[in-house]
Amino acid sequence: MRKKILSLVTMLVVVLLASCGNLTTDEINEKCASGVVLIRNQSYFEVRLNNGESFYFTDFNKEEETFEGWTSERSEIEKNESYGTGFFISDKGLIATNHHVVASKIDEDEAKRSLTEMFNNYKEACYGEYYSYNEEIEGLEDTKQEKFNAGEDYSKEDSILAEIRQERAEIETRYRELERINIHKSKLIYHREIGISYNNSWVKKESDVIPCTVLKTDAQHDLAIIQLDSKVTPSENYIFNVPAVDPLNSYSFKDNMKKKAGEDKNSSVYMISFNLGPQLALTTEGIKSQINLGNISQKTDEQLLYSIPSLPGSSGSPVVNEQGELVAVNFAGLSTTQSFNYGIRVKFLYSLLQSLPK
Repeated sequence: MRKKILSLVTMLVVVLLASCGNLTTDEINEKCASGVVLIRNQSYFEVRLNNGESFYFTDFNKEEETFEGWTSERSEIEKNESYGTGFFISDKGLIATNHHVVASKIDEDEAKRSLTEMFNNYKEACYGEYYSYNEEIEGLEDTKQEKFNAGEDYSKEDSILAEIRQERAEIETRYRELERINIHKSKLIYHREIGISYNNSWVKKESDVIPCTVLKTDAQHDLAIIQLDSKVTPSENYIFNVPAVDPLNSYSFKDNMKKKAGEDKNSSVYMISFNLGPQLALTTEGIKSQINLGNISQKTDEQLLYSIPSLPGSSGSPVVNEQGELVAVNFAGLSTTQSFNYGIRVKFLYSLLQSLPK
């Protein structure tokens, strides 16, 4: 009799737990979407030479070894604008995203090699120009001598010679300045302005982009934590819990009962993101994120591979299970397809968060 009662109670528990099943796509979106933000990074580079002079550029083209937007005037620089996704992880305005969303994407050593070559080319050009002036001066000196011997007026040649000698002196000065430049003793500085826009908000003017500061990054695992300058997360925005124990490995009694009833919380995962940044996010109702469902197809100690399509702009998106628990941070896709993406497992974000000063 006891066995029958126990069996009946067990069945009842399973049925009750099964009735409290996993969340639907709409329920996940309603629960979590307000915690997702669109991140904008406006950036440029400064080359601060060892002689104190500075030059600026927008980006470095590795294939062509050229510096886009090169200028000597900071006011003339055209900032590079890129977008990613982030999500709130504390009530103090902390936002998680990818390192590459907020950091420089150029290889400093490669850029410095190209800079060295570029300044060497400048020196060669100055050298060539200096000796072309010498040839011109010699020609004018010969003409002047001929006119002097003939008793003719050579004041015009004197005037031109004075101008050319002045120009040659300027070229010589510039050449000596270039010789003193050592790119390896110079600094390559990455300037950035990070701002976010809230999900379901209007972005019509610059003040609608909320300024942030980068607090800490983990380049190895492509993670970053930024913070609203106000240091306060708005009360209406959802805050994702960053668990100490990975939900993919942790099942409560309730979770196990639901799993037995065919409701495994980790059978599928969701990603909430801003694919293509504002290009897809802008709607007649403000900016809106997209939510996509997929399955985990591969796990390693550091990352997950899942069948969720994405586009540029989704970097830094939260990946949650069917209970809305954070399991990964999206960071990269396969180059041959947009249907599979990689996420960094949540334990690395937990470690980065714990490393911040209390």
